[in-house]
Amino acid sequence: MKPEDFISRILAQCAVQPALSHVYAELLLQGQGSELYTEPLASHKRLHGLTFSEASRRFGGNAIPIGVVRAAPEEETASGGKQGKQAAAAAGETVILSPSPDLVIEGSDKMILLANDAKDTRVTRPTRAPKQLAGLASSEEADGKGGKKPKSSAAAAMQANAPLRILLLNDDPTMPDVIDQIDEVSAKGSSITLLAPERPTVLSRTLSHASLSYIKGDPASPESIKSLNPEDYDAVVLLQPGSGSDADDSKLLVSLLSLQQAARDKGVAVPRIVAEVHSPSMLDLISSRWPGEGDKWDFVLPNELCAGILVQFALQPDLRPVYSELLQPDGKEFFLQPASIYCMGDKAVAEGTKAVSFEALSASARARGEVAIGVHRAGEKRPTLNPPRSMKLKLKDGDQLVVLGDSF
Repeated sequence: MKPEDFISRILAQCAVQPALSHVYAELLLQGQGSELYTEPLASHKRLHGLTFSEASRRFGGNAIPIGVVRAAPEEETASGGKQGKQAAAAAGETVILSPSPDLVIEGSDKMILLANDAKDTRVTRPTRAPKQLAGLASSEEADGKGGKKPKSSAAAAMQANAPLRILLLNDDPTMPDVIDQIDEVSAKGSSITLLAPERPTVLSRTLSHASLSYIKGDPASPESIKSLNPEDYDAVVLLQPGSGSDADDSKLLVSLLSLQQAARDKGVAVPRIVAEVHSPSMLDLISSRWPGEGDKWDFVLPNELCAGILVQFALQPDLRPVYSELLQPDGKEFFLQPASIYCMGDKAVAEGTKAVSFEALSASARARGEVAIGVHRAGEKRPTLNPPRSMKLKLKDGDQLVVLGDSF
C-alpha cells in the first residue's frame, strides 16, 4: 500500500470519527508518544500455549498487545514449486489484529504492541486479572451459555449511527478512492456533496451507503461555499489538488474563513472540519486563528505522516503488513466509542459514581473481541494512548475509549 493510500483512508475515517487524526499522528510520527512495535516470541517460552488474553497480562503496564503476526505453516511455504514459494514468501505472514481472547499463542508468533519505547515491549511478571465488570461475561463464559460470544460493541453502536451529511471541498487526484472510502465508513442513508472546479470521473460510480451529488464551483470562493448552507452539514472535508503548495494551503485558509462567515451569518457554530494541510506553519496559523474550535477539528498533514510511515517501515520492516492490514477496507480499525458501552450492567460505573480502572475497561473490550488502547476524556483536546492500566476513571458523558476492532 502506497503512503497516499494510508492518508486517503485516514481522511475518510476522520470524516465520521472525530479525534481519530490525533491517534494516527501519535502512532506514525516519531517521538510523538506511543508507537507500534513487534516482539518475536520464539525466546519467550513461558508465553507459548497461553491464550492472547493471558499473554497480554505478561507485558506489564507499559505496553498493550494489540495482535500477533503469525508465520505461514511450513507445508504452505514448501508447496507449489518455485512460484508457490515466491507467493508464500510475499504473503508468508498473517497479521491478526484484536484477535479472539482465546487465540493460542505459538512460538513462531510476533506480538504486536503499543508502547512508548522499545524497552517496554519486554515480557514481565503477569499482572493480576482484573475483576470482570458486572453484566459482561468473559468469552469463555459466553461460550458456555449458548455458544454465542458478546456482540461487538462497535457493531452494535454502528447499527444505531445516524446518517451523516458530509460536504467535500475540492478533489485531490492523488487520492482517487477517497469518496469510495468515505462511503464505505458512512452509515446507510448518508450523503456526500462535492464542490470542485471540475467533475471527477469517479462520480460515475455507484456508492453503497451514501448518495453523492456534485456542484461545480470554487472551494475558495465565499459565495460558492455560502450558497451550500455549510452550517447544515455534520462534517466538512477539505482536500487539496495534490501539489501541496503554499498557494493551496492559502486557499484552504480562505475556505475556512468562508465557512466561519457562513456560520456566523446564521448564528450557528462552524461544522466539524476535517482538512488536508501540507505545511505545519499553516496548521499553527489555523490553530491560533481558531483556538477553541480548532482543537475539535481533525487536521491531517500528508507530508508529515507519509514521512513518518516511511521512517517506521525503514526502522521496523515488520510493521509494513501491520499498517497495511489496519487500513484495508475489510481489516480492523482504530475508532472511538462511548466508554459507557464497556460497563453495561454496572450502573454505578456507567453513571460515574464509582471509579473503574482502565484495565477493567480493557478486559471488557477484550471480551468483545476488541483491544482498548486509550481513552479520550470529555473536554480534552486529544486522546491519551497507552495510559497506565491502574488509572482510575469516573466516567462522565462524552468520555470515550479508543479501541481496535471491527467498526466500519
